[in-house]
Amino acid sequence: MGDFGDTLIAAAKSPDEPQTEIHELLKTRFQMDRDAALASLNSGSRSSLDVARAMAAGADTLVKGLYRYAGEALHPPDAPGDEAGFAVIAVGGYGRGVLAQHSDIDLLFLRSTHKTGREEKIIETMLYALWDLRLKVGHSARLLDECMSRARADHVVLTSMLDSRLLAGDAALFETFRKRLKDEAIIGRQARFVASKLGERDARLARAGASRFMVEPDIKDGKGGLRDLNTLSWIAQALFPEEGLAGLPVRGLLSEADAERYEAAIEFLWTVRLHLHDAAGRAQEVLSFDYQPELAARMGYSDATFEPAVELFMRAYFRVATDVGALVRVASARLEALHAKRAPEGVARTTPRHARKPLEDDAYRIVDGRLAFSDDAVVEARPRLLLDIFLQADRLGVDIHPDAIATARDSLNLIGETLRADPRARDIFFAILTDTDAPAAILRVMIDAGVLGVYLPEFGRVVGRTQFNMYHAFTVDEHTMRAIGTLAAIERGRESERHPVSSEVMPTLKNRRALYLAMLLHDTGKAGGDQCEEGAKAARAACERWGLAAKEADLIVWLIKHHLDMSDAAQRRDLGDPKTIADFADLVETPERLGLLLCLTVADIRAVAPGVWNDFKAELLRELYRLTHSALKSRSGESAQRAEHSLSARAEMRRDRIRQASESEAVRAWLDDLEDAYWLAFSRDALNRHAGFADAVWLQNKAASRAETIRQRGAVELLVTAPDRPGLFADLAAAVAAEGADVVDARIFTTESGRAFDVFYLQTPQGAPFADQAPDALDHLEAVVVAAAEGRPPETREIEPQARAREAVFAVEPEVDFDDEASERHTVIEVSGRDRAGLLRDLARVLADCGMTVGSAHIESRGERAVDVFYVADANGNKITGEAIRADLGARLLNAMGRQEAAMEDSTSARGLRRAPSSPAR
Repeated sequence: MGDFGDTLIAAAKSPDEPQTEIHELLKTRFQMDRDAALASLNSGSRSSLDVARAMAAGADTLVKGLYRYAGEALHPPDAPGDEAGFAVIAVGGYGRGVLAQHSDIDLLFLRSTHKTGREEKIIETMLYALWDLRLKVGHSARLLDECMSRARADHVVLTSMLDSRLLAGDAALFETFRKRLKDEAIIGRQARFVASKLGERDARLARAGASRFMVEPDIKDGKGGLRDLNTLSWIAQALFPEEGLAGLPVRGLLSEADAERYEAAIEFLWTVRLHLHDAAGRAQEVLSFDYQPELAARMGYSDATFEPAVELFMRAYFRVATDVGALVRVASARLEALHAKRAPEGVARTTPRHARKPLEDDAYRIVDGRLAFSDDAVVEARPRLLLDIFLQADRLGVDIHPDAIATARDSLNLIGETLRADPRARDIFFAILTDTDAPAAILRVMIDAGVLGVYLPEFGRVVGRTQFNMYHAFTVDEHTMRAIGTLAAIERGRESERHPVSSEVMPTLKNRRALYLAMLLHDTGKAGGDQCEEGAKAARAACERWGLAAKEADLIVWLIKHHLDMSDAAQRRDLGDPKTIADFADLVETPERLGLLLCLTVADIRAVAPGVWNDFKAELLRELYRLTHSALKSRSGESAQRAEHSLSARAEMRRDRIRQASESEAVRAWLDDLEDAYWLAFSRDALNRHAGFADAVWLQNKAASRAETIRQRGAVELLVTAPDRPGLFADLAAAVAAEGADVVDARIFTTESGRAFDVFYLQTPQGAPFADQAPDALDHLEAVVVAAAEGRPPETREIEPQARAREAVFAVEPEVDFDDEASERHTVIEVSGRDRAGLLRDLARVLADCGMTVGSAHIESRGERAVDVFYVADANGNKITGEAIRADLGARLLNAMGRQEAAMEDSTSARGLRRAPSSPAR
């Protein structure tokens, strides 16, 4: 300190531009200290905590030097002793003696009794100098009494002051500050402080995302992050002022092993944080996709056979986050034993309340309202207790004692092949999965304890596993827990409003256990290879080990093998095409398997990420279920041709219903003009809406449109009719793109009289109905669409690819696939690649330029990837069979997709980012 302070004081006496010289000295010293710390981080010569301490020490050098410079060279005391009663104190994170490169430097300027002009000038000089260095400085200037009153009134202020260090000034004043803080704001108030800190944690997690398995975690404020570890430190300081953090193991709040996990976790998280600040060049705390590959490389991870380096790195992150969560859980539970916080409801915190029952097994005891083992020896003698304790805790309505969790974690070696094949252990596990009110909550605790991943190794392989794409918001295990939770809620009638069909179907299913087991195992194939095939193999192995009957095992394997097929059929195929329904009916074969697959699909999609499930997808799945169920009922063992005949009968029945309800000449012409595919593609409500539109415009041989928000589908339904012509669909797609709408589905029909009748469903990029609550925008949309239909499309402007960093980091390979089996009359072309504005417009233009007619279009967005499916025919109405034509069309579509990918490549190179292949969005 003295050396640098002397240097600044000497510079102040320079005859030439002393202020400039001092600024350069500060800047040079700051940069030198920071560069040295970063060099040691990158070389691995120091631990990350030592690097963070070195960063704080560098800031200390500046602050202490500035204090001497301001107080001796610029504003010296008028008399001896004038410098007493004033101190500069580091608080908050800086007070803990650790800093990341772009962390705030939090300072408290403390006065004993009154402020003086000299002190004000010192504060001003120091702050201006630090601001000139572009440092983020948080500061406050308070009297000692004011600090105490604020600490007593506000636990946030008290927390900041708990982490405090004297940097410069009156040491006696600082000691008085620390003593009064303990005596006046802590002693006798510990219980309230602990409750406040844990309450703040709950609120913070609600803001940051309560799951520690969000695939873009907040390493500072998220669950399992640094702030959770800090919370334990603050609680320790309040409860054990003399011992601080060291008091946690000494007083029994953490075991020695827990304390070691604490140290390992804080070291890992600080390593991530320091690298993240360095990579971003700013105070970046969210480990977003665009930084994950770079940090994986910086921290030494490399690609494995079925797991990219970035996913290996993120799995390591989530293992640490799990450890941190377990530490907080254990410490919180043991605090209750000290009566430092109010005991929770136990497992009943996350499960419905029910009457607590007496213990039935002397292997257990209740300790402080929690379920514990009677002793550790009983677990060694009866390993199945490692599963049973979770079932008993739910039965009793209590939480599990942290000592029991610790025993379970230390006894995982007892879970071997013998226990895995034990029928009684199997029955206990199945009861947890299928007979408890909130199975997901219990299974999460089993995951945290390490029990589930060891008992069921197929699941253990995906614990903490991420999928490097923008579609999935959670790790694989957390996604599965959420899906199981949704399934249980549907079964118990808690989702009847949101999922009326599946809520009706699920109670009728005969194979509910198979459904829950399939849900638990459905993504275990994501440990490598084709997820559906590999998941089916994993499920087969688990079923054989459990000794399940072949019929039940086959059903579980079938559900996993086909768990994506219903979603694909609903969102990527034309539900008005009888072949779609016939093929799907062939796949499921029975109403029971159809119902099982519906419930599995609904819960699976709901658990992907917030906003992925919407009313539009719900309506598609409902319609696919209804149509397939009708087809299966009508078959009664007869041929598929008979089923298709029944669909034609259903179309005619729908025509007749509208014919009887309307005497309009226009509606009758509309009824006779449209083919069966139209009448099968829409619900009764939709057909009635369309009839009203037809009544107004059908006999007019000109273009017309109408846009209306349809709540059941969560989208704006845009109806367009016009004389058909080549390129009409492409012009309409261009008009919609020009208005900024996303097309999520499109149905294109051509009548016998040569008129087009097209139905588009439009949303915003965020998944809300387009122009919701904005009728003027819908009026403008209609006018633009009518002009396009009349051959006056909006001027085509190149929509510049938005090379946003979070998307640019993914390499999305464009693909084109031709399928002649999915439709009797059309070739189905599936185009997938990077999603972007104007994509449908560009692809539709390619199809028009190649002379193709589009029967229907189905658009699905999966994070950074879009999948656009077109039912197309050539100009003569035939399927596209010529190899040369296919090759040319495929190349043009790939080129339209690839322009975005090339832009992303350029953007990534310009930023110096590492691109990583995204996991398949499925």
